[in-house]
Amino acid sequence: MKRIIATLTALNLIFLPGCGIYANYREVEDLLVVQTMGLDWLPGGVNLSLSAAARGEAGNAPVYLEGSGLSVTAAIDKARSSSFEQELFFANIDNLLIGRETAERGIEDHLAYVCQSPVLRIDIPIYIVRNAKASDCVKLCGDGSSSITDILQGLQESLDSRGESQIFTAAQVISSTLRHGSALICALELSPSSQNATGGSRGSGAEGKGGNAESKDAAAGEGGVDSTAEKGGKSPSGGEESPPPEEAQSESSAQTPSPSPESSATPSSMAEAESYTAALAGFAVMVDNKLRAFIDTELALGVGVLTNKTGVSDIQVEDMNGDQVTLEINDGGCTVSPVWASDGSLRYMQTAAHVSATVIEIDGKGDLTDSRYSDHLTGKLEEAVWQKINAVLALSKELGADFLGLGSRLEMKEPVMFQSIGLPFSTLLPQLDIRVSVKAELSHTNDIKDTWT
Repeated sequence: MKRIIATLTALNLIFLPGCGIYANYREVEDLLVVQTMGLDWLPGGVNLSLSAAARGEAGNAPVYLEGSGLSVTAAIDKARSSSFEQELFFANIDNLLIGRETAERGIEDHLAYVCQSPVLRIDIPIYIVRNAKASDCVKLCGDGSSSITDILQGLQESLDSRGESQIFTAAQVISSTLRHGSALICALELSPSSQNATGGSRGSGAEGKGGNAESKDAAAGEGGVDSTAEKGGKSPSGGEESPPPEEAQSESSAQTPSPSPESSATPSSMAEAESYTAALAGFAVMVDNKLRAFIDTELALGVGVLTNKTGVSDIQVEDMNGDQVTLEINDGGCTVSPVWASDGSLRYMQTAAHVSATVIEIDGKGDLTDSRYSDHLTGKLEEAVWQKINAVLALSKELGADFLGLGSRLEMKEPVMFQSIGLPFSTLLPQLDIRVSVKAELSHTNDIKDTWT
């Protein structure tokens, strides 16, 4: 009899309204789907900022929540208390933003939280907000109907369409740090939408000698170290080894990143009435999980070539008549090879880069059927790429940080010889002779079959 009563009771519970197998079931309209999370340092704790999808019907504004505590978990509990009757749903978080000051102090604890959290994916993309707090970026970006999540989704789709894979996930950052002691993280810059609409934000468009003057000035201002390309590097045309030309030295110095982050440009107060947006702003260099430097957008091509992740990007060079020519780089990469001394030590590292580009626009009367004209453009392209590669390598040597993973590639080439060194590759970097050569291939959109080398 007792068994029959227990069975009937269980059946009644199953069919009672509101009851079922899943005790944590919630109606969709009762959930706040968190899409972007921001983390900022606070004395003795952390500040959490969340951007959630709009409540209820389409067209409603996204929801912003904030909480602080001694840990991320405690801060989440505070944010939950401000969400009123709606339950926070974290399984759909697509982005993790970290403020600049937090990155300078270290992100190891935050990466550990991502690894251990039951609700966050290990492959969540990470961004460092270069000129503001993460909370500023999460709260201010958007126009009422859109949010920081929409902006970041647009940036990611743009990079995907150009074939670039330069947004790094938590898993990639952790893996690179464990293997090389350093890593790259994509950087964002917060700016008013009106400024962005008038071309005030930095992009990856006009570069080289004919690049945007404002972008060059910004790069020079942020590159506080007067570092030049490596002596003994090969000429851009792939000829004999020789010191860099005077022109290459001056331009590389202007674009060399700073080995320490510049002082924060965070505004003293953000005008919430104005619409803000976030734009890609190069890369943050993390050494032992702490922010050590930024690589400007103008040098992103150098990072792409060195990591074999070159997407479609535009670059401007000057032709033999002094006119500007716009080229579209559509492919590129490099091979690295160790050259050993007789005593088994690493004599130098040879970096052989290659790029292919298409002529998009000529602001003059250049004749691409003239081999001298096309050879001149090819040489200028090689020179521009060579400068960017050397500027990125100069920062790697300056910091003694293998954030490009070059050591692993050398080890794969000759593992026995590499292991005999007996030292981490990063310790060799400051004194290592790195020789760079660049080979470019140029074509015109009207005749893809014709290439010049």
